[in-house]
Amino acid sequence: MSAGIARLNLGQAVTFTFSGSNGGSRSGHGSAISAQLPAGLALVSAANCVGTTTITCPIGEVAPGTLPEVHIVARAIKPGVQTTSGAIGSSTVDPVPANNSVGVSLTVNKLRVAKVGLSRRTFRLGSLRPKLSKARTGTTIRFTLPEAARVKLSFTRKRGRRFRGAGSFTVRGHAGLNKLRFQGRLTRRKALKPGRYRLTLRAVDRFGNRSQAPKLSFKLLPRR
Repeated sequence: MSAGIARLNLGQAVTFTFSGSNGGSRSGHGSAISAQLPAGLALVSAANCVGTTTITCPIGEVAPGTLPEVHIVARAIKPGVQTTSGAIGSSTVDPVPANNSVGVSLTVNKLRVAKVGLSRRTFRLGSLRPKLSKARTGTTIRFTLPEAARVKLSFTRKRGRRFRGAGSFTVRGHAGLNKLRFQGRLTRRKALKPGRYRLTLRAVDRFGNRSQAPKLSFKLLPRR
């Protein structure tokens, strides 16, 4: 049993190859290869197999010396170490059953908002709403994602020695580098007041996984 990759991102697919050999002198009748997927992996495809978590793949009669294979494709939906187990069995009595099962582990990376930055940390309030495109005026918020996810951007404004909530908005980020135009407006009607701010970014993917929350700081100047 082997996996096509040892480490992968959330949403990424991996192919498991299950194989078994008949080292005896008699054919194995009614043979099947079975697999048990962990909670962090979801089945994508398994030709001629049944089940979604416990997967059974009939392979029929296995003659001595033959090496049948089954391919199962799964998608990563939870971070952490994920161990998939596999086994081969038949209705024929096996004198050495201890070598009929095996497991393989792989690591699924956490959802992460990375390479976060601003093209300008001091800029003036503009009239355009946030949009996933590079900004000519205002600033460009940059971040990368390992997969498509909704990213919530939350703003707090410095009031005295503390920062108070000032609003938020959400964008649909894509895998890779995202560039978000920002001119101090949250919506068409709502804009941030001039001042010093902290910006927090947090991503949530389609499986409900949440990222850490990196922070940026900037200064918003009034319109001219």
